[in-house]
Amino acid sequence: MAGMVCARPGTTASHLRSGFAVLLLGGVAAMGASHSASAQVTTEFLFSTDNDEKLQNKLVYREDVWTFDTSQALGSEITEILAQTGASMFTAGGQVDAFTWRDGIYYFSTAGPSTLADNGLVIDKDDIVRYDPSAAAGSRAALHYDPDLHGTDSNVNALSFHSDGDLLVSFDSNETFAGLGVLDGDILKFDLADPVGTRSIFFSESTFTSGDEDIAGFEFVSATEMYLTVQADGQLPGSPLFTQSDIVRWDGSSGTIVVHGGDFGSTDAFNLDAIGAVPEPSLVLVLAIAAGRGFRRRREAATP
Repeated sequence: MAGMVCARPGTTASHLRSGFAVLLLGGVAAMGASHSASAQVTTEFLFSTDNDEKLQNKLVYREDVWTFDTSQALGSEITEILAQTGASMFTAGGQVDAFTWRDGIYYFSTAGPSTLADNGLVIDKDDIVRYDPSAAAGSRAALHYDPDLHGTDSNVNALSFHSDGDLLVSFDSNETFAGLGVLDGDILKFDLADPVGTRSIFFSESTFTSGDEDIAGFEFVSATEMYLTVQADGQLPGSPLFTQSDIVRWDGSSGTIVVHGGDFGSTDAFNLDAIGAVPEPSLVLVLAIAAGRGFRRRREAATP
């Protein structure tokens, strides 16, 4: 799974520029813990793809972040928000494949061994880093949690926070977390203050009627509602069969396809690697301002 980036209501362009916005981006994150417990109508999504793609005659690179607005006219729904830049938060590695933020602090995991430019912190694919962009240089990055402490060394490929502050995590393979079996289609919930005593399966892979599934990206909107995408074809109660190119809304009892892969303007199957939902237009405006001021593409156009 590629990297992720997200923002939440109240994010400023300076937050993005001073922190994670200078990463070599590879995807989109779930948007964290500030969502209301009530259902929200979402027409706009953030997304990244697993590989370079051509969607609506636009080159979509796996390092980049795009929006997809279902309320716009066909052919103009997708808009580039953040592009890969020459600057990096890392001196080695740095493919971020899980990301969220809470109270101005970034939390992320990478797809493999990486070294943070801020202070030389070395991390692996199962580590979760806490990054405070407002802290003094040299003290912004710190290891927030290492699942190795509880017998898990699988890649953390998605993470978010529940509204009660607990961490929500999905792994890219079946794992055992402090004696609890966790499948790659499960979402694990636990309190960082007591991971062993509070661990539980918040969303079970068994919910899928299609059997074995691997969640590629998710975002919780409320305690029971989320948007998700999977690594291969899947099905939830109440939903038709969906593909790795579709975005599905799960309301706790039934699934609905809200974005079909074909809506992206591709005639070929492609993988959505990560997704996020945008509950209000102001968020996209903030991201667009940050993109316009802080990012310039440094890549010659090439057809994927």
